Amino acid sequence: MRNVGVGVLGLPLLSIFAIACQDPAPPPVAPQPASARAAPEKAQSPVVAPAPPAPPTRAERIAAIVARTLEPSEITKADRGFAKAPLYDLELDFDYDLSTYRGREKVDFVNTQRGPLTSLKFLMYPNTASLTEGASRNLSVRDVRVDGKPARYSMKGEHLDIELATPLPPGASAVVSMDFNGVVFRLPQGATDPQKMALDQILGMVLNQGERKGGYGVFATGEGITSLALWYPILVVHDEAGWDVAPGGAVGDISYFDVSHVEAVVTAPDDVMVVGTGIETKTTGEAGRTAHHFQAGAVREFTVQMSKSYDVARDIVDGVQVSSFFPRTQRDAGERVLKHARAAIRVYQDLYGPYPYRELDLCAAPLVGGAGGVEFPGLVTIASMFYGTGSVNGMKLPADVSKSKFMRETMEFVVAHEVAHQWWNAVVGSDSKRHPFVDEALANHSAVRYFEIVHGPQAADRQRDLQLRLSYQIARLTGAQDRPVDLPTSEYNGMLEYAATVYGKGALFFDAARAQAGPAAFDGFMRAYYKQFAFRIAQPHDLVDGLALASRKPIEMKALADRWLHGTHGDTDIGPLEISKVLQYLVGTISTEQLQALGLDPKLIALLDGKGIDELAKVLRSLLDPKAPAEQIDYAAILELTMQLLEGQEDEVRAIAQAAGRVLAKRGGRLDMNDAPHVLLDVGREMVGDDKDARLMLDAADLLLRYMEEPNRYPARPPARGRPR
Repeated sequence: MRNVGVGVLGLPLLSIFAIACQDPAPPPVAPQPASARAAPEKAQSPVVAPAPPAPPTRAERIAAIVARTLEPSEITKADRGFAKAPLYDLELDFDYDLSTYRGREKVDFVNTQRGPLTSLKFLMYPNTASLTEGASRNLSVRDVRVDGKPARYSMKGEHLDIELATPLPPGASAVVSMDFNGVVFRLPQGATDPQKMALDQILGMVLNQGERKGGYGVFATGEGITSLALWYPILVVHDEAGWDVAPGGAVGDISYFDVSHVEAVVTAPDDVMVVGTGIETKTTGEAGRTAHHFQAGAVREFTVQMSKSYDVARDIVDGVQVSSFFPRTQRDAGERVLKHARAAIRVYQDLYGPYPYRELDLCAAPLVGGAGGVEFPGLVTIASMFYGTGSVNGMKLPADVSKSKFMRETMEFVVAHEVAHQWWNAVVGSDSKRHPFVDEALANHSAVRYFEIVHGPQAADRQRDLQLRLSYQIARLTGAQDRPVDLPTSEYNGMLEYAATVYGKGALFFDAARAQAGPAAFDGFMRAYYKQFAFRIAQPHDLVDGLALASRKPIEMKALADRWLHGTHGDTDIGPLEISKVLQYLVGTISTEQLQALGLDPKLIALLDGKGIDELAKVLRSLLDPKAPAEQIDYAAILELTMQLLEGQEDEVRAIAQAAGRVLAKRGGRLDMNDAPHVLLDVGREMVGDDKDARLMLDAADLLLRYMEEPNRYPARPPARGRPR
């Protein structure tokens, strides 16, 4: 503590007090020689406090973040341009009860383009149409500055455009800062109902109805869990076409990003478990709130998950901390997710190369829009329905169903798919808006390879049928078109068609490419591809050209890629739906009690497991796609199925069904709905038997119908000569 100085007005009083207190004058002292006199005291040098250490430079901060959050390997040691990647400082103060937040952001940006930049553009994902109503906004900014000076900015849809006072030349940097406020989208009750999500997909494709409010649930709160993906303004990619601000489609990703480095502080109530991208370095707090400090190097975005109900299970895999966060009542499911993630990391490290981050978090989340999981760098979310916390028609899923073999396998496939995205999206980036197959199809292919390595070839074939072929076949059965695989997300007519083409047909392309190149050559290329494009953006031609070079027959490989990626040969290459085979997969894994819990009749399932269903599927295909190749249809099998379904019904109904079956068997070819009236007349003929009068009336009605449909085929008789018309 410093001494307080005496005021000027106190000096006289102090002098008087000093004189009054003096002793009587001492006797005089003889003068001393000069040599004996005390030397005058030297003036004391003022004490100077040491200068505070200089703050770390941009390069020093990035080096420290990378060293702390990335595992040293051939992937991270090479020059990946980390020094010039954007550096984010983020602050998030979250109100858990109101699902609102305040934030602050500072971005140190280096222009790595060949020319100067006049503006910087950020994605404001919370303001996308799927999360807002009308002109409302969930994310607003204020006090926007560039290099400490106020900057002009504007909002255009879900993008923030910040003007630069002077053009930023190549290699130069600018520091952008802003404050913002956010409101998290609240999922409506029942939003995670699997039946509702499936119905929305079908309506969206067949009737152009349905909606996907809430996106995929990645920026939303529901079921006691808050998901905060893309919660802050984030720089979009600048490529050869400029800033990536073109609107995305109704499905798939809305944008893609370059790698960046992040230091973040997330503040929430003490009783909320907070999970974030990267590594939590420390916590501080006061007054019932905790500040969680994170660092994340070479990530494409910074994501936060939080819940008061989260519990956690952890393990170490080859130096990587793997953590599974789940509702505390669902530990069994949470530990299964952890088990699958551990196995997936080992499989993909052997197949493709090292996992670069020090941690991987897997979090239960209430996803919507048909998503089983969503990937982020170092963090993935898994749909809550796989943990036994989902619902059907507003009712909680029975525990037996969530634990059935089919649901367990599907959960494992989803985990394998999302972990594969750490290789194909987090590390090897791609334009997932214009070319979604580059990462999505490859992740599905990788998940099938996971099953092959962990569970054997038969298990892989089962997943290939259920997860890849079936999605395509069901979409075709419900009227979706066979589309090329390499299309932008905006070209697809709904989630069902998108999933069928990109996840199903696209993944099967990689199967075909592996068969053409040979397993060893294909796997060797994938390892080289991963290493070459780690932390970069790969293009479709990088995949196709690389596969061609790896193949012994490059021309044939390019032709194969063109057929699958740009052609419409899915019906031939994938084959028709075999419903009996699918039911064998599904019914064989669900007990009678589980079916009854879902409200399904086991007797009906038994009827469906037969040839008649496959033949009925052929009829439906012929009705939905008249241009498809003709198929031989066993109408006797359909008749047998019909009779089984009508067992115990009135005799008249059975008679009509029998007559219809005989007519279909006699017609033999394709069933055209335009010919339906004549089919009904044929059924009538079958029912009247030998009644000549009735048959004559039916024949007359048939002739009249044909005349009305095609009058030119039945011209009127010309009038007699000499008589007026």
